Amino acid sequence: MTTISLNVTAAQIDRSVSNANKFLEEYGPPSDFSTPAMISNILAQKVGDSYACNIKPSDLIDVSSFTNIQYVDWERPDSSGDGSTWATAERNIGTAINNAIASGLPTRIKIRGGIYSRFQSIGNSGSPLSLTAPITLEAVNGRVVTGSFDFLSWTQNATYTNVYEASRSNTCDVLNPSIQDVYGNHVRYKFVSSALECSNNPGSFYTDNTTLYVNTHQGVPPTDENCWPILRAINADLQGNQDVYLYGIDFIGGSNGCLKISNGSTNKVVADDCSFKYAISGNYADGLESRDGCQILGCGLFAAFNCNGSENSKDGFNIHHQVSVKPASLIVNSEGYNNGVYHQISQSCNGYTVHDGCVGVDIGSCWLGSLGTNSGHINDNTEIWSFGVTAGASDGDYFGGGSIGFGAFGVWSGNAKIWLENCTDLGSNIGIYSDVQGNAKFRNHNGTGTKVRAVEFTR
Repeated sequence: MTTISLNVTAAQIDRSVSNANKFLEEYGPPSDFSTPAMISNILAQKVGDSYACNIKPSDLIDVSSFTNIQYVDWERPDSSGDGSTWATAERNIGTAINNAIASGLPTRIKIRGGIYSRFQSIGNSGSPLSLTAPITLEAVNGRVVTGSFDFLSWTQNATYTNVYEASRSNTCDVLNPSIQDVYGNHVRYKFVSSALECSNNPGSFYTDNTTLYVNTHQGVPPTDENCWPILRAINADLQGNQDVYLYGIDFIGGSNGCLKISNGSTNKVVADDCSFKYAISGNYADGLESRDGCQILGCGLFAAFNCNGSENSKDGFNIHHQVSVKPASLIVNSEGYNNGVYHQISQSCNGYTVHDGCVGVDIGSCWLGSLGTNSGHINDNTEIWSFGVTAGASDGDYFGGGSIGFGAFGVWSGNAKIWLENCTDLGSNIGIYSDVQGNAKFRNHNGTGTKVRAVEFTR
């Protein structure tokens, strides 16, 4: 029997009781903000010191009408199932998606909680998936962990007895999922320059792009529980003008980013209680390349509720246009930490960033510690309304050799605009930045950072 421990402090209980005794306050967008049509009824909600939104994931995509079902079970011994029942479940997530594509029917893909490594992952075919109908990917009976990591067969090195080796090319990173940092992210193994150096440094790895050498943090042999090599391989690359609903999935790594959405125009993509972490491409022989946790290009609306985009080599959540399509975004109670910090491949890495005249709403989120402006938005006509958002713990990308010195909230490179209500900047010399006077506006703002060209506004 599994015992679940709820680590709830007395202070949290007091806060919950306090909030229960406070009235719900609702705030619509500022009058001069271009509210996206798909969320025209949007309201930010405040109860005590908590923030929420009047729109729920099910308000955006109603999956109850999807009558076609596919089942996926990581424990299936082979790929002989057709996915039509749990007893005949598919073994690989990507195969179930291809079954949905072949059917052309709106399909709920129910995935048994567990770990789906590269050959059981969404991107197991190695190619983008072009959708023909709406789909869901839903975790059932536990979280689903999937991505571009491999489970390898290890042997002890003949020269260095604390080093283990496996045949593996195109290694971008190595994670130890048995150890977490203060944000709950997997600790990385440190890349070193030789097998000898690996032998002298517990928690390190070396690769010559043919063989991978690992010396674990705990001084034990590598296993599927303490060593996940992240490879240059596709994770989730979904294309087409179809609705997509994601629930309870942890996306790990990806040479295209953890999740890439493209080639849509009016569709909705909704992620609920998902994480997007450790995206990276390249290898140590040819050079590493930075990637976003979520790269959103062509779609009508991208919405993330209670999601996490952390420890990616570029941005956590990145919204761009694709030709003439400008995705709107709704981010609610999500977070992103330390993007761009570990490898420092790119400059100006953000937690949440919107470009190219796209419009976004951010409610109750937290963006901290990334190598750049944690909530940073650029280009003409880009607009962001942030309500109850915290950002900072960074002074930009100076440590990565860049020139951006504002680490919390910022808009620049054209006529981009941001409205900040009940927001907080933490641990940044510059809390609010705009390169044009009045393009950053704030109301009831908290924080110790300076405000550059920001203008206070009232309702």
